[in-house]
Amino acid sequence: MSKSGRRSYDVGYGRPPKSGQFKKGQSGNPRGRCKGSKLFAEIVSDALDEKVTINENGSRRMITKREALAKQVANKGATGDLKSIKLLFEILEGLDDRERFTRSETQKSTASERVRKKLDQLHERIAARQAEVIKESESR
Repeated sequence: MSKSGRRSYDVGYGRPPKSGQFKKGQSGNPRGRCKGSKLFAEIVSDALDEKVTINENGSRRMITKREALAKQVANKGATGDLKSIKLLFEILEGLDDRERFTRSETQKSTASERVRKKLDQLHERIAARQAEVIKESESR
């Protein structure tokens, strides 16, 4: 700071010195997240998709850990384990009718049909919203 004049920029709470601020066009994390790093949910999903060997009715089969986990919870629930039964009902509650319908629909249709249906749904929502806006403007 010069003796004769005030500083052009006051440093204080929420106002760091200019030397400590990011330069224009420069990110706070220029290198970004490493390409190989994954989110925790992705790591868990990958682990559940790994294959394991099980013995079922005297024969060996390869299934995913996700399937094995579902089988174990369902089998414990069938034997009367209340915690497993409660867990099963919570899982089934999470799968609402819309999700079940979407899953069965996507298995039967091709990608272009699914895209066409999504676009049709989007057009319907836009048309409905436009109708609402017109009604609001007419009522004023």
